Amino acid sequence: MDIVEIVARCRPALTTIRAQTPDGVSTGSGFLADAAGNVVTNNHVVEGSDGDVELQFATGFARPAALVGTDPLTDLAVVRAEGPLPGSLQMRAHPPVLGEICLAMGSPLGDYTESVSIGIVSGLARTIPTRRGRPLERAIQTDAAISPGNSGGPLIDAAGLVLGVNTCVDSRAVSIGFAVPGETVGWVVRQILHFGDVRRGALGVAVASRVENVEGQLRHVPVITRVSADLTCDLRPGDIIVALAGRPVRDRADLYYLLTRDMIGTSVQVELWRQDSRVRCDVQVREYVPPAVVNPD
Repeated sequence: MDIVEIVARCRPALTTIRAQTPDGVSTGSGFLADAAGNVVTNNHVVEGSDGDVELQFATGFARPAALVGTDPLTDLAVVRAEGPLPGSLQMRAHPPVLGEICLAMGSPLGDYTESVSIGIVSGLARTIPTRRGRPLERAIQTDAAISPGNSGGPLIDAAGLVLGVNTCVDSRAVSIGFAVPGETVGWVVRQILHFGDVRRGALGVAVASRVENVEGQLRHVPVITRVSADLTCDLRPGDIIVALAGRPVRDRADLYYLLTRDMIGTSVQVELWRQDSRVRCDVQVREYVPPAVVNPD
């Protein structure tokens, strides 16, 4: 792997993002995702900016950018700049592999632009709590250095493809950073570009990820822990969701991905594992409304 060559190839697509918010200037990173000028970053970089965003590209020129859409649940956002613009980065189609080399690229602290740190994919499928209800599922853990200002920058693999979007660190330790996985990034960006926002369905239940025995196999499964009082179908606490609309549900992330906007207002069949047998139940899908954000202090 020629790191110098990879960095040189990816560098033109990198951008430092400065967004004017009521609390001052928010600084982060981003990258060009296509030839139309769409730049992917973190929602928390542009949140509250009302679209007042400026991009400073690694090639030296600056561009104003318009906010296209955000998804606070996955901490992703898309802004758009007018051309001419440099080449874009490509999302990787296959998932990350534990131990593979990766590069975190961005502008830590907003001052050290075009910074590159190297590490490995040190963990897979991490669940990261958020202040917006649902956790971030299948996050990529890396020991590549991620600092404030790196937020929204790409995590790059050895072929120069985007593994994910750098988003946060665990402040209790060093060298434990996380990126939104490419699978999630691709889905969210497509939703934003097509609809301008991201809407999700909900079954009217709370779900936890637990290790349970399902048909003789121990695995992480989505277990219903609470049912809304107004739910009229036969979903019960303790039920394990194994399929939705005929599609298998391997874990909680699968359930979240399957509950798309087109299901809202429709009736879908939910297949459950209950008391060592399979049960089917028709459920009216409602729109998922995140709870109010509550600061920990």
